[in-house]
Amino acid sequence: EPLELSEKKVWLEELGLGLALWQGEYEGVEGLWLRFYDPDGNWIPTPSERAQQAESELQQLRDKLRQLNIDPDSL
Repeated sequence: EPLELSEKKVWLEELGLGLALWQGEYEGVEGLWLRFYDPDGNWIPTPSERAQQAESELQQLRDKLRQLNIDPDSL
């Protein structure tokens, strides 16, 4: 059924998620996309964003181990 939107987003109480328009790049294509957001208004990461975040966290862990004179490649 049609919704009246004062903003370009809608909160879906049953899901505990919102859906809004997001301008950005997804799978190499720049455009205006529908995207989910959490109760705090943060975008739900895409699979590629999650992978990038995990790689960044892994690199931070490796750097920390090196600061402690531990070679992460020998573990």
